[in-house]
Amino acid sequence: MSGRATPAMAAASPHKVTSRIGDAGERLDRVLAAHLGDLSRSRLKHLILAGSVTQDGATISDPAMRVKPGQTFHVVVPDAVADHPLAQAMSLDIRYEDDHLLVVDKPAGLVVHPAPGNPDRTLVNALLAHCGDRGGVGRATAA
Repeated sequence: MSGRATPAMAAASPHKVTSRIGDAGERLDRVLAAHLGDLSRSRLKHLILAGSVTQDGATISDPAMRVKPGQTFHVVVPDAVADHPLAQAMSLDIRYEDDHLLVVDKPAGLVVHPAPGNPDRTLVNALLAHCGDRGGVGRATAA
């Protein structure tokens, strides 16, 4: 994905898969991958482990489960996540700013970088809103 991501990237999409006779005895993740060509077996394995696959209302958590013909599985693919931090306007205590330097008094408890568990409302998100594209905020740079 290139450029800045937008908050509404893609809606969660449910898929319904019913196994066929030829699927008998195969691993669940392989059967789902064969039926859902746009998702890799590895991605489906992670979705199964994350609890995104159900059968008759029960969550399936074993990607190696052997499938029987006629079983119906429901797979929910979560919303896409932005591959770049998004700008979010937040109050910053800016002590000094010029064209090359920004000094911020970061409050205790404010997470610096987006990460699992803290995908937004971080210092990087606030700096992107304040600085825009100047200075490489939110991008990796070579040393």
